[in-house]
Amino acid sequence: MIGNLIKGLGGLLYVQIWKKRIRVTDAGSRKRSEEMPLIAIESDAKGQRVVAVGQRARGLRGPHIREINPFDHPRVAFEDFAAAEKLLRALFEKNRSGKFTLFAPRVIIHPMEKFEGGLTDIEKQALKELALSAGAREAVVCEGAELSMNGVDFEALKRKGD
Repeated sequence: MIGNLIKGLGGLLYVQIWKKRIRVTDAGSRKRSEEMPLIAIESDAKGQRVVAVGQRARGLRGPHIREINPFDHPRVAFEDFAAAEKLLRALFEKNRSGKFTLFAPRVIIHPMEKFEGGLTDIEKQALKELALSAGAREAVVCEGAELSMNGVDFEALKRKGD
C-alpha cells in the first residue's frame, strides 16, 4: 500500500515530441502546456546557461547565443543530448510550478513522428536516459498512437517496454 502511494507521489507527465512542437501533460490535473522545441543557450567563460526556452527562445540574438531545436534531425530522435535535456528540464519545472513536491515526476516520453518501422533499442534507451537526466524519477518510452490520459497505467507501460 505504501509502495503504491509513493509511486503516485511526484505525479506523472506525458511528454509528446514532434519536430516543431513539444507537449507536456500532467496526467493528474490534465494541465497541458505546448511549446516550440527551442532552447537559447548563451556560452561564456563560465560555461553555458539557458537564456530562454520555447517561443521565447525563437530569434533570440546575441554574440554568444545559440538557438537550438534538439529534436530537428531527419534520421534520429534528437541530435543534441545536452540541449534536449536542458529543454525538458525547463519544461518539467514549468509544468510543476506552483506545486510543492518532494518527489520527481514519472515521465512517459512519446516521439510522435519520424519513426516508421518503430524505434530502435538505442533510440528507446536514449529517450529514456534523456527523461531521467532531465529530472524524471522513472521514465518509459511509448510508441504508436497518442495515449488517452484517462486511466493511463504507467506500470503497464513499463512492463510492456521491458
